[in-house]
Amino acid sequence: IVAADGQTALTKYRVLKEKTNTLVDVQLLTGRTHQIRVHFASLGHPLIGDHLYGQPDARIPYQALQATRLKFTDPFSEKRITAELPVLALFNQLLTEAPQIEPTI
Repeated sequence: IVAADGQTALTKYRVLKEKTNTLVDVQLLTGRTHQIRVHFASLGHPLIGDHLYGQPDARIPYQALQATRLKFTDPFSEKRITAELPVLALFNQLLTEAPQIEPTI
């Protein structure tokens, strides 16, 4: 939960596409458990298909959350590692479809 006496958690985001649903680019500045899911649910915009912080959705069996770019330093070699993936086609489809279940938070 987001709470005044909770641990600090910082998330930066920007809207990439906004239609029926919204695609956002998220950057974690801290690493808390469920950070993205909790922050967006607290803003009234839970992830599609998030059964814990939102509602399940028949179109997707898991929360609509995907890492498309990861950057980190390998703790053994100390080399900077970057990995990239394209956005899943299902996520682009979700942008154009009306939600089957409206989230209520």
